Amino acid sequence: GGCVDVVATDLERVVPLMKENLSGVEALRVEALPWGCEHDENTRAIRDQAQPDLVVVTDPVYQPHFVTPFVHTMRVMMEIADEDRDQQPPRVGVVCYEMRDPEVATRLERELRDAFECVDEHSVCEAVEGYEELSTDHVRMFVLRQPRFPSLID
Repeated sequence: GGCVDVVATDLERVVPLMKENLSGVEALRVEALPWGCEHDENTRAIRDQAQPDLVVVTDPVYQPHFVTPFVHTMRVMMEIADEDRDQQPPRVGVVCYEMRDPEVATRLERELRDAFECVDEHSVCEAVEGYEELSTDHVRMFVLRQPRFPSLID
């Protein structure tokens, strides 16, 4: 068991710091992953090379205008080509974020529900032993499956 290959992504300007911070971690690659349909080719290249079973995202958006490009990129990252669906289990996505801005939170939740099968959704409010001060009902988590609407794969 365990992870065979892990890809950590962020904005291009953050990648050098991520590489420095994650140096020495085995089976880990760091890649720039800009969001939006104009970056689909890059997203597909990362996805096709990594073949992820699980896509984990934390605190992806802080401003409303980034929600739609993020959700689009998440859809592309989680897609499996129609011809591969019988051989490959569905990808699972986990999106966890702190509700800092109600407009962003509302829009993100709506777009995630519209784009994906939402398997589980809840507030993360139980304290972890030793970290009780981090307990909050302002952290939301969505567990997602395949995109709901037609494939974006060419």
